[in-house]
Order: sequence, then C-alpha cells, then structure tokens
Amino acid sequence: MPPRVSNVPPTKTVSKKPKEKQPKEKQPEVQTQRVPEVQRVPEVEDVVSDDSDDSDSDASPEVEGAPKRKRTSKVWLDFEQIKVNGIVVQGKCKHCKKVLGAKSENGTSNLKKHLRSCFKFKLTQKGINHMYLQASEKEDGAIAAFNFRYNQEVTRHQIARMIILHELPFTFLEYVGFRRVVKSLQPSYKFVQRNTTKTDCMKVVEEDKKGVYETFSKLKSRISLTTDMWTCTTQNKGYMVLTAHYIDDEWKNRKTILAFCPVEGSHTGKNIAGVIMKKLYDWNIDRKLTSITLDNHTVNDVVVREILDVLNVEKALLLDGALFQVR
Repeated sequence: MPPRVSNVPPTKTVSKKPKEKQPKEKQPEVQTQRVPEVQRVPEVEDVVSDDSDDSDSDASPEVEGAPKRKRTSKVWLDFEQIKVNGIVVQGKCKHCKKVLGAKSENGTSNLKKHLRSCFKFKLTQKGINHMYLQASEKEDGAIAAFNFRYNQEVTRHQIARMIILHELPFTFLEYVGFRRVVKSLQPSYKFVQRNTTKTDCMKVVEEDKKGVYETFSKLKSRISLTTDMWTCTTQNKGYMVLTAHYIDDEWKNRKTILAFCPVEGSHTGKNIAGVIMKKLYDWNIDRKLTSITLDNHTVNDVVVREILDVLNVEKALLLDGALFQVR
C-alpha cells in the first residue's frame, strides 16, 4: 500500500537573529573648573618670653615696623615700685622692706643683687612643695586651700621667735609633748640641738635690730625714753632696761626695748648716765629725744644733769632741755 501523502506543507525552521544592542546615548561630559586653593593665614599666638612677668601677658602682639614694647623684669614680683611724677625711682623689697634705687637708666641689677643676699627672700625659695589646708589669720577662722611650700628654715625661724616672745627655755624643744605636736603637723621636720636654736634666736635679734635702726633713721617724730633698774639677788649685779616710745608715720604708738644690759661698777649717777648715752649713740637717736622718765630715786637727778650737759652742747633738745625730765 503506497504511503499516504499529507497535504500539510512542511514547516520551515527559522533561526532567530540575535538582537543588536543599541548603543547607549553618551552622557554629555560636564567640565568642572578647578578653583584655586586659598592660602590660609597661619594663626598668630601671643608668646610671652620667660623674661617677662604676668603684667605683659595681656599685651597686644608686636607688629613689624612698630616700636617694641619694653618688657617688665620678673624682679618686680618681689619689689614694690615707688614712683615720683609717674617715673619709677625706687623699689621696696616685699620681704625685708628695704628701699633701693631703681631708676630705669640703671636697670634692675641692683634689685637682683639684693635678692641674692636677702635672708627673708631665701626662706621663701627653699623647701618642699605640699598641698595643705591652712587656716587664715582672720578672726572668723576661715580656711582656704592653696599651694603651701614647707620650709625647714622658716619653721626654725618661727620657733626661735616663739621662744623669744614667750620667754621659753631652750629645753622646751626637747619636751616630748612639743615634739609630738610638731611631728603631727609636719612629719618631715628635723629637730635641732638647743645650741643651734640659741644661735637662731641671736640671728632673729640681730635681724630685728637692723629693722629698728632703719626705722629710727627715717623717723620724723621725736622719741621719749623710759628706764628702770633693779639688782639680781642671786648674782648681786645691777641691770637696766631702756625703752623708746614714739609715734610712727601711720600715727601708731610704738615702743621698742633699746637695751637690757648689766650696769658694771657702782650705781652712781655718772655711771648710769654713761650707760644710757652709749646706747643712744649706738642707735643714733641722741638728737631725736623729747624726754626721759625715771623713778624718784635721788641718784636719777644726777643722771638727768649728766645727760643734759652732753645733749645741750649738741643743741639736740627742745627748749634747751626744759621739758626733758618727766617724773
């Protein structure tokens, strides 16, 4: 049987052509214009040199071409400026109160030299730094916290003054109770021998004598004297105390013991007057006297006559000494 022929036409196989990718439209290039960098001006810092003190810290920076400002020396931290017509002519030491010349044309070398020999200034420089709560000297007993520098020499100096002020024996420093108190306040304090403390006391006396002598040299008022004598029964020796009374520049009544000394030999009026005159010459106040007060002992009339004979020759007394003796 012959094959059956289909009337359906054969299907053609059509191969699909791959689609061509259409090129993407190019984005228009944006041309960026480079901006030149702006140069930054460096910041100017005010630098305070080591040779200047705090008073120059708020000064404006120096401008090139402008006159340079003179810097103040650090030495003025320890001196008070004394000005005449707005010009510094002297400096007063804040530690020992001594007045020195300090004209600008001479510089500050004179002040620096003084600090190298100023005992009170040296006491403030040596020591160990500590932080403490220290009570102020105000009556309310207020307490303030601040930097406190412990100094062995300062403590010894104050102990010597305590012994003189309260007339304590040198053996007081060896009392167990006193040592416990000191150690509780400052464990690093080193105790010294009584002979060393005696030397410290003599240094205090000499230091105070210099201060009194300087006060008398500048004193504008006159001085009145009082004197007293007594005999030590255990030594069978006579002693005399001579005290000066005066008004200072602040109108305060002051008194200073000029001498506490033995009177050698017999206690005659001439001998006693000689001792008094010697002390007046030592203090250079023989021409600054107003009066002298003694007790009613008959020998004191001779003392006054002897002193008047000397001072009237020098024309040192008011009204030729008519008001000199006060009973």
